[in-house]
Amino acid sequence: MEVTSAGAAVRAPHGERPHEGEHDERAAELVMRDLVDTLVQENLYEVAHRRSDRVPADLAARELGAGESWFRLDLAEGWVCFRARPVSALQSWRFSRGPVWHGGPARLTGPAPDGVRTLRPAELLGLLQADADRTPVPGEAPAAYAHQVLDDLRTAVEHTAATLAARRRLLAGARPATGAAEEVSPSGVAGAPAPARTGPTHPLLPRPHCLLAGERLASLRNRPFHPTARAATGWTADDATRYGPLRAEPMPLAWVAVPREGTRRGSAPASESLHRLLLTGTGTDALLGLMERRHVDLTTHQPLPVHPWQYDHVLAGLHRAGRATPSRRDPDGPVPLTPALGAFQPTASLRSLATASQAHVHVKLPLSVTTLGVPRLLVPGDLDNGERAESTMRAIADRDPGLRALAGICDERTWAGWSSPGTGPAAAVRPGELAAQVRLYPREVFDGGHRLVLPMAALAAHEWHLLGPLLARARSAKGWGAAQALEFFGELADAFLEMGVGFLRHGVLPELHGQNVVVVLEHGVPRRFVLRDHDTLRFTPGWMAAAGLPDPGYRLKPGDPDSVCLPTGRQLVGFLQTLGLQVNLYGIADALSRAHGIDETAFWKRLALSVDRALDRVGPPPAVADAVRHEVLRAPVWPSRLVLGPLLREGRSRQVTMPAGVGRVPNPLLPAAR
Repeated sequence: MEVTSAGAAVRAPHGERPHEGEHDERAAELVMRDLVDTLVQENLYEVAHRRSDRVPADLAARELGAGESWFRLDLAEGWVCFRARPVSALQSWRFSRGPVWHGGPARLTGPAPDGVRTLRPAELLGLLQADADRTPVPGEAPAAYAHQVLDDLRTAVEHTAATLAARRRLLAGARPATGAAEEVSPSGVAGAPAPARTGPTHPLLPRPHCLLAGERLASLRNRPFHPTARAATGWTADDATRYGPLRAEPMPLAWVAVPREGTRRGSAPASESLHRLLLTGTGTDALLGLMERRHVDLTTHQPLPVHPWQYDHVLAGLHRAGRATPSRRDPDGPVPLTPALGAFQPTASLRSLATASQAHVHVKLPLSVTTLGVPRLLVPGDLDNGERAESTMRAIADRDPGLRALAGICDERTWAGWSSPGTGPAAAVRPGELAAQVRLYPREVFDGGHRLVLPMAALAAHEWHLLGPLLARARSAKGWGAAQALEFFGELADAFLEMGVGFLRHGVLPELHGQNVVVVLEHGVPRRFVLRDHDTLRFTPGWMAAAGLPDPGYRLKPGDPDSVCLPTGRQLVGFLQTLGLQVNLYGIADALSRAHGIDETAFWKRLALSVDRALDRVGPPPAVADAVRHEVLRAPVWPSRLVLGPLLREGRSRQVTMPAGVGRVPNPLLPAAR
């Protein structure tokens, strides 16, 4: 059914919201966990080097759990202390649980019974920054954008609380009126309501023929180990609820007509008429009727979908222009058609939405908000480069049957984008603000009742109390516990590394983090992957030439950074180590470890075996095999992805690439580490 009105927002009742304080506390702890872990790994403010295990007298009565130690930092004014657990891989310590306390002889602000208070994430970072400002380190770049990061941390807590509240409401809608008991560990923290059923209609359980539940799970974790990942800067908490993937019902999109002249399009013929892929027949008729009533000719103008938030906040100037009569309307500008048409379900990436009627058809739209320090626009030049990357990937698949069977490729060649001419008015549409890309998944992955399809990021969500029993049923296993979790992780790592090494043998590597890689489970076993978002396909020219392949031929504007052409194979393998292993697979291992009490060294040991197996199965050229074997298995250190330090020093990016740097961490696959 087509939705032709603005659809009800998912809002809590006015007044005091049930569980509001509880959601806020849990949200703060989830963000704090990622913040502390990142501070330690990047050793920002010398946090890792300054640790003391001396418990403050004010906390002497507090207890440590099994495997916990105190992590104390002495500041110029007072101290900060929390519980941590020692780990053997990537870094020495990880945050165990809250709260984080601040005390000592300092001048404290806010309520501080007995001279001690608990900190929220932004307060912790603010204290560390203030301490650093008192005693700057010579030669160290200043954190000129700490204020932005502090704002993003506050937003991350607000949006996480909104997500947890939306999760509760979504499950309440799927629960019989009798209610249900509290569950132990939703999203990694105790205290949310348990679902009363885990059948095929459960809103958080992946099911055949559908990707939505997996996207919802992925949104509950987002990008692992990034403290501001849960913040969509520019959105309110209500926006995050209204337009997020945990809303219960599909929502409509706004539509405008843009001049065909000056519109850039993808190479697929359907780029001329995106609406025919995104709307039902009834919806298409309604859209064309709106164009006719507004005297807009389909031969001169192309209808484009617009995210409703973007329509209301960024393109608001178009509304006034659109109300003008045809004789007074700017012939070179967009024409608003309707604020609400169609039925679409937001996914974890927020700007990508699934059509409600066709599981394999998604649409990606620009949003003038910032996540991970990046504005989420849709610049035609990047879409064009994505096509070039896709062509390279398809050429590789054509010549490599094994890789083709293991890795499906989304068709992202159908797109269109428009921006105002350089002489446009002050309310001009900037490049990237008005565009749309249709993403077509391979249809066959949604066929068959034995297949489950979900982003790998969903497996990193702390929701294994739901996923474990689901996979046990799919695998016809008698139960689900630590042994089954390790077995599943091993199967996943084997297939994932075979895919990664399979691309490396041709001199390229897709961006293999959990949001970009969709896993296809057959009877609960990882059998295949589907890759999406191709514009960051990285390559090493020498390896591609040795494989007999031309490079993708990306088009870059003068002055744009080239972060995808890597001179050495070692650098290319480094992105498998960082995004593929440390962010994606380790994010899943961390969730399984916390859910089942498994020592994380067991996952690293199994991962080393998967690397060896992948090299044996793929049989890459000696140069590739030697680089993978040395860099992944034998080198004393791995490259790591620095995310918080670059944000503090450089601020949010104006480009479409995430602010990041390269650090070093101990190799977790060396025998001494595991």
